[in-house]
Amino acid sequence: MPTYTCSCGAKYRFADASAGKRSRCKHCGAIFTLPTSADDLDRAIPLSGEHDAADEDHGAIAVSQEPSHASEIVFDPQRNRAHMLVVQDDFSNERTYLGDIARAFIFFGKPADLVTFAFILLVMFFAQAMRMGGCYGLVIVFIVTCWYCAYRFEIIADAASGETNLADLSNSMDVRSEFIPPLLNWITSWLVAMAPAILYVAFRIWQGTFSLAPGSTTGEGLVALVRMAERGRDFPLFLLLLAGAFVWPLIVLCVALGGFACVFAVEPFARTLFQTLPGYALTVLIVFSSDVVRTLLPNIGSAAEWFDTPIRVYFDIVSMRAIGLYYYHFKRDFAYAWE
Repeated sequence: MPTYTCSCGAKYRFADASAGKRSRCKHCGAIFTLPTSADDLDRAIPLSGEHDAADEDHGAIAVSQEPSHASEIVFDPQRNRAHMLVVQDDFSNERTYLGDIARAFIFFGKPADLVTFAFILLVMFFAQAMRMGGCYGLVIVFIVTCWYCAYRFEIIADAASGETNLADLSNSMDVRSEFIPPLLNWITSWLVAMAPAILYVAFRIWQGTFSLAPGSTTGEGLVALVRMAERGRDFPLFLLLLAGAFVWPLIVLCVALGGFACVFAVEPFARTLFQTLPGYALTVLIVFSSDVVRTLLPNIGSAAEWFDTPIRVYFDIVSMRAIGLYYYHFKRDFAYAWE
């Protein structure tokens, strides 16, 4: 079978029928044309981020990566730097981070994305109505919640690859393989981000400096403690919650593109945070300013419950796209090289 070597060093095998088609490198994200003959192998040049889904659907994505690169996570920011500089330069006059963020806020301006958004709202409203449906209703709510977590990861991955449209809704209906792992990953990403705050609360409870009010549950007590932190009455907990919220966008990005192994590799995680700090700080600001707006808007009237779902979904989409676009525009400074 013919082979092709991407400019980042990843090697691929492809069928003869796929020659001349376009495909995306799983390692660096570059789009390239598969050579049509052996003479073209040395002359093949990546298309610098151009993407044509129609071509991929006709065989260009039927490319297999060499085993030597399988499941490999490389913590080397220099490995892809030269190639990523070319990609950034090619798009510097067309796409900027701020421009893409602005377009993320008006994603519904595209008819296809508006239809996607409307479908998501229908599913979420249906799940909301099924909360009163007993056991069967709770099962449906659980399935929709799992699907929504999976879809948010899809939004991040698509935006990180440079895709300008919302992620496709045609996910598999296999709950075990497609839905439950994203739900667990989503919850775990928050647990990892808030681990220091959780340990602090556990230490306070063990030390006896935090006790529950008579008749209150553990959950109510923890909510009261968090509210104390927000009001500045427990400054250490406030700082830990703030730090957890700050690192969460990078954690969920790592989980979406490389898994938790990237999160627990402390040195490249910290180096990525440091090397991309200006862009990352802007991303965090966008993500959590969206959360603030989403929290404030539903308090405008008695029909707040009906406004909450579309507002939440809208800002979820904007936030997930902002996280993915952060990687797309600043990946040359990342300490990770994902497949």
